[in-house]
Amino acid sequence: MKLLQEVNSQKSKPQWRRLETRVSFWKKCQEQLKTDGTDPRPASQFFLSQAKAPSVDTQTELPDVQEHCLLLGIAAHWLSLLAPPPGDELESLEKTLWRNQVRRQVLTAAMEKESVFNLPPPSVTSEMNTYEVLMREFSFSNISALNTERFLSVEGLPTPCEEQQQQQQEQEEVNDGSGLSPEERRVLSTLIGRLLDNGSVHEASRVCRYFSLYHSDVWVVLRCRGLASGELHPRPPEEASEPVLRSSIASSSSFSSLSLAMFPLPEDDDVVVELQRLLDQCRHGNNYCKQVLSLYQLSKELQSSFSQVCREEPRSVLEMLLLSDQPERFRKAQAFIRAQGLSADTVAQLVSSAVAHTLLASSTQDLQPVVELLIAAHDCFSLTCNMEGIVRVLQGARHLSHAYLAPGEHYSLLVRLLTGIGRYNEMTYVFDLLHQNHRFEMLLRKKVDMDRGQCSSLKTALLDYIKRCLPADSEKHNMVALCFSMRREIGENHEMAARTQLKIIEAQPWVVTPDLESSLVKVLGLLKDAAESFSKDSCLRQATRCVRTAKLVALQLHFLRQELDVRVINLRPAELLNTIVALPRCYQVFVVSEAYGYSPDWAEILYEKVVVKGDFVYLEELKRHRPLTSGLFEDIFKKLDAAPSSVTPNVKRLLTHCDDVYSCYRLAYQQNLNDVAETLLQDAKTSNYLNDRLAS
Repeated sequence: MKLLQEVNSQKSKPQWRRLETRVSFWKKCQEQLKTDGTDPRPASQFFLSQAKAPSVDTQTELPDVQEHCLLLGIAAHWLSLLAPPPGDELESLEKTLWRNQVRRQVLTAAMEKESVFNLPPPSVTSEMNTYEVLMREFSFSNISALNTERFLSVEGLPTPCEEQQQQQQEQEEVNDGSGLSPEERRVLSTLIGRLLDNGSVHEASRVCRYFSLYHSDVWVVLRCRGLASGELHPRPPEEASEPVLRSSIASSSSFSSLSLAMFPLPEDDDVVVELQRLLDQCRHGNNYCKQVLSLYQLSKELQSSFSQVCREEPRSVLEMLLLSDQPERFRKAQAFIRAQGLSADTVAQLVSSAVAHTLLASSTQDLQPVVELLIAAHDCFSLTCNMEGIVRVLQGARHLSHAYLAPGEHYSLLVRLLTGIGRYNEMTYVFDLLHQNHRFEMLLRKKVDMDRGQCSSLKTALLDYIKRCLPADSEKHNMVALCFSMRREIGENHEMAARTQLKIIEAQPWVVTPDLESSLVKVLGLLKDAAESFSKDSCLRQATRCVRTAKLVALQLHFLRQELDVRVINLRPAELLNTIVALPRCYQVFVVSEAYGYSPDWAEILYEKVVVKGDFVYLEELKRHRPLTSGLFEDIFKKLDAAPSSVTPNVKRLLTHCDDVYSCYRLAYQQNLNDVAETLLQDAKTSNYLNDRLAS
């Protein structure tokens, strides 16, 4: 009585015209009745009494219809709590609800067509979200009493002929307002397609039966299930070659390549062949058909019936698959997980249990499963970047090593634990335990079973451990070097020997002698070997450094053999510019600059080489390696203030290499090269451009 008074009070307020106000109120009523422990029948009657026929007021008809749908859903929810649930009443309510759903779609479409500003986007406004959440919560699809097996059978499903008869009958009923118009039947067909896409196959089947509506995709999905369960038989080849349910069925390219890839399809299985064909023809309910196909294939793999697999929870089916002897069970399990949409927590719990079961079944030691589980846990925590989990694994590994593995002389498991986890810096205690028990060589034998990345990490950890903890143990160092192809370390030794020889040359007076040339040849060989060793170990930076130094030494040998007294090795920073300016060829500047990591002053170099000495061959060589920018020409011309007048012809010739016409004119004008400037102004190719630039 109190609720009825509150209903009347709310309906008298202006805010009642708004849908969000009604939704909030009915939600409050539902929660109040649930809290009070109201009997299902009176509660259902309360909501049904409020679900009156929508008004014909165009401004409130849509919210009235939406409110009506919500009230019917809540009323059906309370009815479903009765024991036993009244099936006929529930079906009657569901049919009424779907009449209103159709009306809702028709009204929405009409209002959107009239003006796009009449309706807000449903996904944007919070009140519409609340309404949709409640509609999903009290959906008829959630009522188990309605989701019976008979609605998953094609028996009793309307055929095209039955639909045609129903349309004729409803055409007469449309006149008195009790039937569905052709437009409303089209809307209902669209809504059923959405049900199929959402996996609500039971409800889609019921709605088709309520309104004697033939829907091709409902036929397809129910036939798929009937074939998989054995209730239906595959069509004969001559019938299968014809399009099934050809009306309004379009071909779909979204066939589950995942299912096909994970579950090999036997060509002699007629059921699988027809399931594939039906799936190709299905527009809506595609995911349901894929699940039927994957479950059917899985039932064959597990040598079980489709019905039994369907009755099991997906979790149990996955567990059966993981514990089976199938050679590709993990790949098939992945396909099943995706097809059934299992949660990550469910899968993680099952996988961990299956892994533990497998390890315990195949192990001959008591401690080996513990080691493997720690390694697997570390892999999982590393993939998810869970540092807290990694720390717990490392703590467990230390305790296991000191308390059980080392005292029990399980050195092979100790090595497996170390290399499986692979965190050598945090597990140096394993090196200590192996060294103390004279089992250090077991780590080197383990190298054979490791991939390149793991092998490199182990090698680095071993070298670091020997350098820090066993610096005087040359035997172990040599043993490690012999075991691993330590190309980087070999490269470092060659490079160090070469640089030591260069230091010896630097310490002596610079005198060109046969001994100097012999020493440089030795240095060149060492650098080549170092570069080769570095490159084989993918140490590209070190290899590049050695190659650059080798080119420098080769250049020095070239000068010695040409009897040129030019020193390019062991240069100090202050000596670089004068040495580079003195080099006769442009490529030699690049060799020296790369070897010392020096950025040459090209303006100064070109001033000396081209402007002063007139070496335009040098300039042409430079142009092949880098562009001559206008900024470079400006830097060169800044140095002309102190240049003698005899260089003017070289300056004019240099300007012919400047591609920027305006910069060329400006520099000629600044240097009083009037003939050059005048030529540019009179040249038909440049005059118009220059005049425009000068005018602006």
